[in-house]
Amino acid sequence: MITQDSKQKEKLDKSIDKIAEFLATHQEKTGSKGKPVKSNITDPDSAKMTTSKGSIQGYNGIAINDDKHQIILQAQVWGSVGEQQTLQPAVTQLKQQLDKLRAPHCATKHTIKFTADSGFNSEANLAFMAQSGFDTYIADNQFRKRNPLFKESETYETEQENAG
Repeated sequence: MITQDSKQKEKLDKSIDKIAEFLATHQEKTGSKGKPVKSNITDPDSAKMTTSKGSIQGYNGIAINDDKHQIILQAQVWGSVGEQQTLQPAVTQLKQQLDKLRAPHCATKHTIKFTADSGFNSEANLAFMAQSGFDTYIADNQFRKRNPLFKESETYETEQENAG
């Protein structure tokens, strides 16, 4: 019994040391609302995220691809909660990559069309993309609330009742 207690104490002491080292070497991450993002010792870059299936410890990843050839132009993963805050750094890196690829002797500049789903829709992202030089289309996440055609939609009403 004493041997078992000693082994348990050793195990707990190692855990304490590991936690103390983690706290001393990692800065607390904050989310888009300024609140701390929960992390863990084994994967400090990940974050606790709420999904439709519950909470998971993981990453949020996005890829920007060419629509004609389906070539991935830019991809990243973040240990952050929402995808809204991932658009601006991803587009900034995409622009840097495109600037490097653009030949100096090429006088014509093609308009780049950029589309994103409603998860990226925010005032900050819309303002950023308006200044990006891209012809941008981001799905409106409030469309169904404003469009009178959805007022009578049984599917939309059922979804709203289940969400509330």
